[in-house]
Amino acid sequence: MNLTMSSEEREMVYLLASQLTGTCQEGNFRHEILVTNVLRRMHKTQSKSLEDYLIFVEDNPKEMPYLLSALTIHTTNWFREKPHYDRFYDLVKKFIANHPGKMFTMLSAACSTGEEVYSFGLVLESFRDKHPGFDYEIHGRDIDPVSVKKAQRCVYPDTGMKDIPLELKKYLLKGSGKTQGLFTVDKNIRIRCQFNPRSLTDDPVAGDPKFDYVVCRNVLIYFSPEEVDLIVKRLLNSLTEEGTLTVGHSEALDYRKFDVKSLGHSSYQKISAASKKENSIKNNTYASKTVATSKASPRVSTNPRKKYRVLVVDDSQTVRNMMLKLIQGPSFDAVGAEDAFKADEILNSGEKFDIITLDLHMPGKDGQTWLMERRKKGLETPVVIVSDANPMEAQAVLNVLGNGAQDYIEKKDLGQQKATIHSRLTALIENKQLIADEKAKTSVTYETNVNNVEVFRPELIVLGASTGGTEALVRTLKAMPSQCPPVVVVQHISVDFSGAFAARLAKAAGLELGGPGDSLKPGHIYLSVEDEHIGVEGKKGALKAFSEASAKVSSHRPSVDFLFDSVAKLKDVPTLAVLLTGMGKDGAKGLLSLKNRGCMTAAQDAESSIVWGMPGEATKLGAPRFVGTTEQIRVLIDKAMAAPIKKQAA
Repeated sequence: MNLTMSSEEREMVYLLASQLTGTCQEGNFRHEILVTNVLRRMHKTQSKSLEDYLIFVEDNPKEMPYLLSALTIHTTNWFREKPHYDRFYDLVKKFIANHPGKMFTMLSAACSTGEEVYSFGLVLESFRDKHPGFDYEIHGRDIDPVSVKKAQRCVYPDTGMKDIPLELKKYLLKGSGKTQGLFTVDKNIRIRCQFNPRSLTDDPVAGDPKFDYVVCRNVLIYFSPEEVDLIVKRLLNSLTEEGTLTVGHSEALDYRKFDVKSLGHSSYQKISAASKKENSIKNNTYASKTVATSKASPRVSTNPRKKYRVLVVDDSQTVRNMMLKLIQGPSFDAVGAEDAFKADEILNSGEKFDIITLDLHMPGKDGQTWLMERRKKGLETPVVIVSDANPMEAQAVLNVLGNGAQDYIEKKDLGQQKATIHSRLTALIENKQLIADEKAKTSVTYETNVNNVEVFRPELIVLGASTGGTEALVRTLKAMPSQCPPVVVVQHISVDFSGAFAARLAKAAGLELGGPGDSLKPGHIYLSVEDEHIGVEGKKGALKAFSEASAKVSSHRPSVDFLFDSVAKLKDVPTLAVLLTGMGKDGAKGLLSLKNRGCMTAAQDAESSIVWGMPGEATKLGAPRFVGTTEQIRVLIDKAMAAPIKKQAA
């Protein structure tokens, strides 16, 4: 059976890996291994497609361990990262001197097939031989139950013996006859090692022991930054007072985030409660001498915020289940619907939801048709499209964003950006409350009547947008005059969709599409369609768009702040800058820089924004001279283009 996977099935494998193992699937360095592993299991179970195989897994629970194993990377060897063992020798010597007669406990938090556990076991056994009364216990955990079983068997190819230090080989037992070419370790080591299947993302279990030493190496790189912080906190909580955590050399921690001190070589010692108390007393004594203590009582909420309700509409049971698992949590309750008709049934029953996630391709009635029908019936709930990450899907996604949807999420991001997705859903739900809160805080004055805005004819127009921006930009730039100044745009959008969006926006604006590297010309619009910044620079008296694959600015690439800051460096270029709807702060400081340079600046108002994050932040800074709807901003643009030439302040 010659099995292959479609691009959609491959995305599903990556999503499965993130959901079932908790690991981040960003980047391509491990994708092929995962796909090959799953194809091998499909062949073994005679499944004709990935969907068939996942149904087989659901019907045959004994297959689940093999699926987990297929979705896990197993790369390990004996005594890897030698400096860790050098430090370990010193740590154990110190432990024996300070805690005579006490058992040394250790955890290998991602033990794979056991080589790591037994490597440390060999070292500890050598100490047990030399120090009567010393004893140890090692716990090995791994999400993959197949690997855990291999670790429990403790039988390995003898090719691995070459990596074991000579003085420790006396604890090895080499096979013969039927076990020729294999080896195991001394029974005294094996009986002191125990293994259990456990994920790094699992919550602690009551009765879990505390460990003097925890090692978790070369696995954190597979998790998102948010997940890494949670895992590290769990591991530190499993340590004894002043216990030590060691991670891989490529996984150094920002130790300032945690109650630890760096020991070097990616090892960190937990700061004891006594030490923290001593530091706290010192700090409080100092503070009492320098700062007056407030008598106000802390504000404590007695009514915790209710969970937001999410309706997940997707015909694939696998995707639907993973979406429910992704969304469900302290802030969200999620309900699934297998098609548009079931979604209608749920909504018609009177159930209320704060947000809906929607698949576009469903049998019977597609997502876009369903959404248009529900909007006509008065549905006001924000809707987020969940789509595949490929350029062929781009037009469908852009069409539905123009016909009732507020945002989109790519399936490939579901596993690697859990915290970000939760933030995006929350921002869409809470936008109205955000508007009320922010407007109450904002004391900055700005013009809301276009007729009162002093304008001059711009030689350059720059715009930035994010969530909701694909349609806000179309409304702002639709049918621009053919000889309008060059227009440069940054829209936060997937690289897979950026090309289609650029072509769509250029067509709607009636402008020729250009890009980085081009000289700026009237009647042209310029966007970055790669994972690169776009900016404007002056070259020999002319303006030119340029690209730069440098670090993210304001958490984005391309970044609005990067574009605006590049324009702020130009001299004698009258500019009109606009910041539209979007989550976050990108572009707010850049817009202020342009205002301070004498540019005309405008921001979308709260009521017409899908998310009043970026323009709201700019408004708080006093960056826009004018705040209004996209239609009013377009009136401002037209008014400026009809105005006389007036050089901005240098």
